[in-house]
Amino acid sequence: MKSMSSFGEKDIVRIIRGDHEYLQSILVRSVYNSAAIEGNSISIDETQVLLVDGFVPAFKRAVTTRELYELTNLSSVWNYILNHCTAELTISVMHEVHQLTMFNIDDNSGRFKRTQNMVGGRLTTKPENVSTEILYALDDLMNAKFIYSKTEEDIVEAVAWFHLTYEKIHPYEDGNGRTGRALVNYLLLQNNLPPVVVKVEDRAEYYSYLRTDDYLGLAKYFMKSMEEEKAFLNRKGKVV
Repeated sequence: MKSMSSFGEKDIVRIIRGDHEYLQSILVRSVYNSAAIEGNSISIDETQVLLVDGFVPAFKRAVTTRELYELTNLSSVWNYILNHCTAELTISVMHEVHQLTMFNIDDNSGRFKRTQNMVGGRLTTKPENVSTEILYALDDLMNAKFIYSKTEEDIVEAVAWFHLTYEKIHPYEDGNGRTGRALVNYLLLQNNLPPVVVKVEDRAEYYSYLRTDDYLGLAKYFMKSMEEEKAFLNRKGKVV
């Protein structure tokens, strides 16, 4: 797979690991927002206490065990991405990310769906066709779109296309949104690009891109988020 980036020889994962403040921030922001998009009620400050301070917040309302697992699981996913994103994205990697995402939540974690599901009122790919469609999408991404990418924007457009394709297939019974957004950052870091955060306040905009298959619009959204992450990483001097 060809890896293109405006960072040249710089290693984005090494840069992130070496910036403790940023590493904690991207962990909390990405985990909080991805879970909140799916309806998790735990606040960003409570997420900080849980993931960074290391103890369960003193909630003044009912919070389910599932909500706690959703956050701690996504934290594990971030660690996995940082440790493994140099490996080509495969079905096995997807299963591992899904299994981490749905640990103690879904007994079918790490396995493609067995019944057809719906997203946004639309039927998704039939279970018997999931593996084939995912393999086609991965092949198109790795052996066509990435290979012919000449700019950072080309890569981000390819990642956005794959994300929309993945969500249309909806390969798992549950957890497709959280897993899909994690895979976006897996692919961006793999290509030496900064991660993105899909913000819960942008949920309607994000879903509109998915609903209308507008991968170019989604790519622009990703590029805007990447610029925000670059500004954070460069706050003490240009490193990316």
